[in-house]
Amino acid sequence: YNNKNKNLLLSLKLISLLKDRGLKPVLYLMGHPFVKDDAPEEEQAYFEKVEKLISENSLEPHIASIPYTPIIDEGIKKFNFILSTSFREGTHESLIQAMLRGTVPVIRKWPFLAQYESVEQIYDQSWIFQNAEEMASFIEQTMSEGKLEQLQDSAKEEATKRYAFPVVLDQYKSLILA
Repeated sequence: YNNKNKNLLLSLKLISLLKDRGLKPVLYLMGHPFVKDDAPEEEQAYFEKVEKLISENSLEPHIASIPYTPIIDEGIKKFNFILSTSFREGTHESLIQAMLRGTVPVIRKWPFLAQYESVEQIYDQSWIFQNAEEMASFIEQTMSEGKLEQLQDSAKEEATKRYAFPVVLDQYKSLILA
């Protein structure tokens, strides 16, 4: 979340929408914080917009920080959903790690790579959304219809079938031996 590419603004817009719909969301920011003094001007301007959005929408009580740790399992246990609001990603391994622990992914279709449909090649379409409004509707519907546990099981099953070590190892072997 500590750089513009991760698009914290979109995550905050989502939290604001959920708050406006009567939910009590908490956005956990995990990792190194943004350090304004070391950032390029463009990044500083971006994070000024972040601060403004937090202030204007009274989001302070809906944000919690988890300091950087190389062992993310403890932090992930707090999450029902994990967001990917980035402009671009590679495979976004933290999503896979969270899914393996039963966290529901909510993924914005990464706009920088949209023409290649890259996110659709990595994750199931049911987790992918165009914007904060779609993401908010998905989360709200999941919670109001009591589908969280079912989707947590689905996320874990998908990640296990597609990304567990034995599966990936077999894929690497077939590439090397081809």
